[in-house]
Order: sequence, then C-alpha cells, then structure tokens
Amino acid sequence: MDDQQVRASRQALMEDPSGFAMAGDLLIARPLLLGATVLGTAFYVVSLPFSLPGGNADQAAETLIGIPARATFKRCLGCTVSGE
Repeated sequence: MDDQQVRASRQALMEDPSGFAMAGDLLIARPLLLGATVLGTAFYVVSLPFSLPGGNADQAAETLIGIPARATFKRCLGCTVSGE
C-alpha cells in the first residue's frame, strides 16, 4: 500500500457523512458512477485493438473501469474518497 492509499484510508475512516450527504450519494452519485463504470467498460472494449498492441491495456482498464467501479462499490455511503 503506498502513501496515497494510506492517506485515503485514514481520511475515509475519519469522515462522518451527514444523512443529507448519504442520501445525495445514494440517489445521485452512485447511479452516475455506475453509469460511468458501464460506459468505461464499453470504451475499454472499443480501445482494446489499440491498447493491446501499445501494451497499456491494464492501464486503460484501471482508468476506464477500476477507478469508477471502486468509487461506486467500495466507497462508504456519503464519503468523498474510497477507503481501500
């Protein structure tokens, strides 16, 4: 785990989101992030013919799928950063 992940974990543990933040996250942010994950998956599949020969398919997967998926499914409800 690198320093950035440690700081993000500490910040997530210290966050105490309000009910309003949780409701906004549940009703607005999570559906948008889920859509971003699905759209990122589609973009990743389209990018494969270019990213495989270029050797950066893993980086493309992380950027287009991994980041939005973690923000959607691993972040606590109402928190601003993922607590991985």
